[in-house]
Amino acid sequence: MESVQTLIGTRFEKIISQMYPELRYIGDEENNVPDFEHKDFFLETKVAYCQPDFAIRLKEYQIENFRKLEIIKPVYYLIGFHNFQESTKRLAGLKIDTQKKILSKEMQILRLFIVHNLTIKRIWDKNNCFSKNEKHHYCTLRDSHLCQIIEDKEITRNGKKTNAREYYGTPPSKFEPYSFKLPEFNKAKGLEIGYILPKELEHVMNYFLGQKS
Repeated sequence: MESVQTLIGTRFEKIISQMYPELRYIGDEENNVPDFEHKDFFLETKVAYCQPDFAIRLKEYQIENFRKLEIIKPVYYLIGFHNFQESTKRLAGLKIDTQKKILSKEMQILRLFIVHNLTIKRIWDKNNCFSKNEKHHYCTLRDSHLCQIIEDKEITRNGKKTNAREYYGTPPSKFEPYSFKLPEFNKAKGLEIGYILPKELEHVMNYFLGQKS
């Protein structure tokens, strides 16, 4: 039986495929390839509840596998935050068809971030950790982490103050300029959209914003 989080992820994928019909679903059960392919890029989707204590979990093997695909074309993460609170409590014990109907009716995406895979890799390098029993290697990524990078906020790490972009190495160097945008409401798509992208790839935002190139 599919978990609630899996159902939410599947619902998110469906919402994205409806918003961006040119995307072709290519995901596999092993999660070794991104969820979608566009003629100009690959796209991996991640989603979490929109409150500060909730986050997506990054997977190192995905990040590394996706980097191999970048010789073909760029890889982006489309990170969403939804409004379906207390999901486990509300869906527990219901038949799967009923769970899907409730999600279809009540789950909405409030905010999207488009983030280049290299930035995701640098966030992993800085924030990954092991569980207490050291069986699980993971990294959580919150809305606040992305906003800190976009705004280049002063943050404290290991007792030292630094700026978020410098800490996460985004951009990698002064010779690789990046574009940063806090989520703003986009009328064409009906939600907030922000991004962290290499400047040379900024044109892809026209697609996600519903604008003609």
